[in-house]
Amino acid sequence: MNGPPKKYIAALSAVESASRVNLIDQYGPLFFAYQSPPYLTATPHTDLITLEKGSILILASDGYWDNVSNEEAVSAAMEGRAAGDGVDLASYLLDHAKGIKPPGDDVTIVVIVL
Repeated sequence: MNGPPKKYIAALSAVESASRVNLIDQYGPLFFAYQSPPYLTATPHTDLITLEKGSILILASDGYWDNVSNEEAVSAAMEGRAAGDGVDLASYLLDHAKGIKPPGDDVTIVVIVL
């Protein structure tokens, strides 16, 4: 890992808070392991599924899924749903994830109840 990109990421890592995983540890292997383009690609995975009324769809970023398994997310969503209609399931899932391990990355969660 040499050159200007490494210096830039190292400088940003130096000013980050101690509670976060620094940029070099998070992204260094991704940015510096590749010697030629395309460094990263965005090839989506698509699938067609049928959802029934009452189903819960959880859309979340890797900051969430890095710490929570599919089974843990479903269990937490069902607990949040059982707690009452006024519960914000996305916030409930975030609080549950923080209880397992504080996320080291940004977390985005969208919950759709059909």
